[in-house]
Amino acid sequence: MLERVIQLDYKDAGINAYAFSPDGRRALTGANDKTVRLWDAEAGHCLRVLKGHTESVWRGVQH
Repeated sequence: MLERVIQLDYKDAGINAYAFSPDGRRALTGANDKTVRLWDAEAGHCLRVLKGHTESVWRGVQH
């Protein structure tokens, strides 16, 4: 199994779920703050915040 460690620019995240794109360049996180975030996994920067969930996000989608 391949392990990967990335550092995200996200304080007090409370990340519950994550998934990587097949090429490893992007990541999705689901968190206690009721958001899903799309990340540049190489740089650790957030590209987009998806708001509107009514509860903490506990699952991600992986292809």
